[in-house]
Amino acid sequence: MGGGGEQVTLKLVAKYADANNVGGGIAKVRHKEEVLLRHCETVGRDPAEIERTTSLGVLVIRDSRDEAAKVAKSIFERNGKAKPWENQPVGTPEDVAAFLAPYLEIGYHHLLAGFPSPYDEESMTRLVTEVRPALAGATAPA
Repeated sequence: MGGGGEQVTLKLVAKYADANNVGGGIAKVRHKEEVLLRHCETVGRDPAEIERTTSLGVLVIRDSRDEAAKVAKSIFERNGKAKPWENQPVGTPEDVAAFLAPYLEIGYHHLLAGFPSPYDEESMTRLVTEVRPALAGATAPA
């Protein structure tokens, strides 16, 4: 299921879903996670049975924050009048790892990053070769 309605959608997720996607930044995702956990407790469901995912927006990785910001801006300029999301993972490999780590820490291990045309092969490659290894130890709390 995709959604984060607290009274209906997350209650249905707790009761029936195998997976759920929520978004809106880490503060909102943390809040929705707390709501989902309460619903799971109410219906007697192990929350570990539900895969949690989130969408991150456009991800851009470069050697400097300024360079990454310029690339991100140019991507949006070439894609019509799309307004960039706020708080996207744009920066150095260290910046992006720091942006992603809190999601992993609360158990969100399927993070959906956007790579709109023109496809940014450098960011895709650096996500896998630099950021992912840096996050290898970030896991959900026991």
